Amino acid sequence: MTMRICYLMDSVAKGGGVRVVFDQARALSRNGHEVKIRTMGGDSDWYPYNVDVEFVKHLDQPFVNEALPDAVIATYWTTVEPALATGVPIVLHLCQGFEADFPELAENHFAIREAYLRAIPKLTVGSWLAERLETVFGPKSFPIHVIGQCVDTALYQPGKVSWKWKWYLPESLRPRLPWNILVVGDYAISCKGVSDSLHAVRLLREMLPRVYLTRISMHPLDKEENQITGVNSSYIGVSPRDMAKLYHRADFMISMSLPAEGFGLPAVEAMASGCPAVLTRIPSYLGFDHNHDYATFVDIHDSAGAAVSILDLIADKDLCFHQRHAALKMVRKNFCADSVAGHIEKVIYEQRQ
Repeated sequence: MTMRICYLMDSVAKGGGVRVVFDQARALSRNGHEVKIRTMGGDSDWYPYNVDVEFVKHLDQPFVNEALPDAVIATYWTTVEPALATGVPIVLHLCQGFEADFPELAENHFAIREAYLRAIPKLTVGSWLAERLETVFGPKSFPIHVIGQCVDTALYQPGKVSWKWKWYLPESLRPRLPWNILVVGDYAISCKGVSDSLHAVRLLREMLPRVYLTRISMHPLDKEENQITGVNSSYIGVSPRDMAKLYHRADFMISMSLPAEGFGLPAVEAMASGCPAVLTRIPSYLGFDHNHDYATFVDIHDSAGAAVSILDLIADKDLCFHQRHAALKMVRKNFCADSVAGHIEKVIYEQRQ
């Protein structure tokens, strides 16, 4: 049965959280539904596929000259009240991270909790997030549905250029080679743990002579970053297609996110692209799969452990190849867009009954 679904977003400016919504909309559209993204700002031209974006002055303004949607989906705590004000009979709340866990939003923590206490179904991108909401609000405050996460495995897949050649050289030669380490995320967003990742690269440079650091973020680098360790290449606001190219150029990713991380999309995209990852033992990263052989894990803030983990992967070809293969298999098994669309459809169908 065809449905009309409308997502509400404050802005569609380039970002991982926006791309998640666009990917959901695209998957639902492929299933024959009419899906619109209503927003007050931003530019959606960065997204490599067609999506229906409507720019409005106010998210809660009436749906004029069109049929009322069957469901409206709030995508951030600020869009919950506008979603409820639209008069659409089914309102859902997509949660990609619990915003009250972010120190940067401390002055809004009360308002965030009030938004979550609106007794509308929550859609979470992972079971760890559902468990976090149940811990904070109790198991009966609102329905919680784990819908999973989309990863564009057509775009993010291993590159055609052979990745293996460095590991076929004698082990004694490998430390002399240039190794490209990728660190993604804004330094100022505490849950991304970028400072810890940069310290890991600094320590790695004390052990290897040629470590090349590639930084990707949505905003210009913080002045403190080069004080921790030199950045060789930096990229700001990279498009999804260009991200795929950068993942292919990297030998490893280090992502030392903290427990407040709602998902960590770049880590999954990197692994889908064939780039081995060193990750922290946080609920989201550990929640990607019950078998944890898809990455090397270290404790939060353990920069030294992350640096040594890179050395171990360089030294142990079999370990590195196994991890890469396990990651590719895990992403394709667990992050299917059709599965996410199916879960969303099921929740809406249940709400209509």
